[in-house]
Amino acid sequence: PDPRVDEHVSGWSEVEVIEGASRGDDRPLVAEAIRFLTAPPDAPFFLFLHFMGTHWPFRSEATCPGERDRQRRYGCATEAADRLLGDVFDALQSAGLSDNTVIVVTSDHGEFLGEHDRWYHSFTVFDALLRVPFVLYEPGGTPRIVTTPTGCFDVMKTVLSAANPGPGIALWGQDFRTDAPTSERPQFARDAVSDPHRTSRVTRAVVLGGIKL
Repeated sequence: PDPRVDEHVSGWSEVEVIEGASRGDDRPLVAEAIRFLTAPPDAPFFLFLHFMGTHWPFRSEATCPGERDRQRRYGCATEAADRLLGDVFDALQSAGLSDNTVIVVTSDHGEFLGEHDRWYHSFTVFDALLRVPFVLYEPGGTPRIVTTPTGCFDVMKTVLSAANPGPGIALWGQDFRTDAPTSERPQFARDAVSDPHRTSRVTRAVVLGGIKL
């Protein structure tokens, strides 16, 4: 355990801080994940990788053309993250786990790249921050695209249901693997109300039936 992360992390069997990851270099993190996957445990496991390269200053492992432009730097960082994810997926396949592992790629927030005259992520509920990717791969699952608004409880229920947790697990939200999507269920959002440095009022939003207030 490391005091730098203990106050933010609980319930894990093992916590490890990878040097360099907090500065936006995700390569040491991926290298450690690949090391783990070369000798995975016999029991089911949950491996969580928090990439930081797409946070400012938008790190990429190679020289980025036009790197003084923030939008281009973000594009380079996203491409770097994509390549590193590919390395993790290759390691899963080499370990013989691709047909027995649920894979999820998502994000905790979006990023302003000049929209609304804003940069990075700040105290708003604009779609640039709220609409994030959520991709779930389930071996043997039926491919589908969900276009209705999806919230955090839906993500949790969908992911845990795909992992087949067994009976006795009651979860809120929709399992988008099996439930029929509906646009009649509202989704709510609010900005970073817990930030002690904020000086403005809290901003909230609700999305229902294709309308956002």
